[in-house]
Amino acid sequence: MLPRIISSRFLSPAALLAAQGCSPPITAAAKAAQIYFPNSRMTSSSWAGAGKSQDELMLKDECILVDEHDNIRGHANKHSCHRFVPEQPQGQLHRAFSVFLFDESNRLLIQQRAKDKITFPSVWTNTCCSHPLFGQQPEEVDKPEQVADATVPGIKHAAVRKLQHELGIPPQQLPLSSFRAPVTLAPNPEEVDGVRYVTPKELQEMMHPSSGLLWSPWFRIIAEKWLQTWWADLEGVLKGGHQDLGTVHHIL
Repeated sequence: MLPRIISSRFLSPAALLAAQGCSPPITAAAKAAQIYFPNSRMTSSSWAGAGKSQDELMLKDECILVDEHDNIRGHANKHSCHRFVPEQPQGQLHRAFSVFLFDESNRLLIQQRAKDKITFPSVWTNTCCSHPLFGQQPEEVDKPEQVADATVPGIKHAAVRKLQHELGIPPQQLPLSSFRAPVTLAPNPEEVDGVRYVTPKELQEMMHPSSGLLWSPWFRIIAEKWLQTWWADLEGVLKGGHQDLGTVHHIL
């Protein structure tokens, strides 16, 4: 089943087809990891982060704060969300997502995060991982009913925005009804050190400890718990199968 997810400790609602990632000490973010249905085209985003440094984006981007049940309780910048201090030893819980984008041969696009990333540098992970933001147009804050019916347009808009920012994928190449999309890539060196399309067997080999490669904790959990089942039935996933929109998964 495809689980809904929300936090670094609880998997629950915040994404279309979600699988929650959790993380070791560096982040307590709510990782609503979504298998992305990259058919409606997205209008251009009001986000003005292109060309800004990671330090600038940590202060500029406003994450959506939630409680452990995905109820919105405000917003705060990424720097504040990821500070681990006595008054917030686990940071501030917030919505996030991960995209899994497949090509027409059912290969998964993975990326290696840039070595200069502030969080999780140099690790390999799924296609794109980031946050829906407060105050954007198109709107990225999904309402409770949009989470409940799994439409989550806000997460989708955020995903398209970040796929362009990180991987240079033009929004017009990302229809929202299919998670297989032929795309052109122009990775942003501030964000990404490498990209690769992989088959299930190739991914398994890359994730074997003998490879020496580092992997994001949320992707490793998703890969171990759910990915192979989804991957084996992409047609069923596209038709809405494998969904579990009511279970909260405790993963830490």
